[in-house]
Amino acid sequence: MAASRAFWVVPAAMLAMGLTISTATSGKVSAKQVSFAVLALCLVVGVILLGSTLGGMRPLFSFWERDVLYRESFGYILDHPWTGAGFGHESNRHWHETVSSLKWIPHSHNLLLGYGSQLGFPGIVLILWIFWSLGRAFWPHLRHAHMEVRWLAMLGVVLVVAIFLLNMPNVYLVRHNAVLFFAHVGLLLGLVHSRTSPVQRTASVPADLPTEDAQPDPYRT
Repeated sequence: MAASRAFWVVPAAMLAMGLTISTATSGKVSAKQVSFAVLALCLVVGVILLGSTLGGMRPLFSFWERDVLYRESFGYILDHPWTGAGFGHESNRHWHETVSSLKWIPHSHNLLLGYGSQLGFPGIVLILWIFWSLGRAFWPHLRHAHMEVRWLAMLGVVLVVAIFLLNMPNVYLVRHNAVLFFAHVGLLLGLVHSRTSPVQRTASVPADLPTEDAQPDPYRT
């Protein structure tokens, strides 16, 4: 995954997004934060340029394969707009290997086009709704009174958007990667709600439940 250009672009987007959200919610930004963000961005761009120059990565601005693949994949969705090929990663692999111009690529290399190929346009709507719902669950807590809750919410928003961006030029949200993503989102949501929801410390006892004094004691004389 580290040989993918998208892998290195996404951390840069996460840093920029985190800095923006932190500034918007706190109303201030320190010179240290800006310096760290600029340094990290330069490091990410340097890794991409170095990798594409020395080998191991594709050239930074080489996207001709994606252009052909995306156009043909969208054409497949237009031919199967409501049902697709059926749910499952690479469910239309046979089409890619026999009909597509890029027969060595077994799937659409895009999350939206992938779900569109599987389930038609309803699949695209479904995956967009899932990510929007996850982001919306964190968003209201970005201005919470407690800093810890704000940071947890910010991590949640950044994680959701970053994984969505990472899966635009390729598809990593499958199998164990998908489980890991949703597990982390659930963990962050659980931490947010545990710090914002009131805890019920007392339990109500039914009125008709007899007390200990009302129970007959066979050993009492």
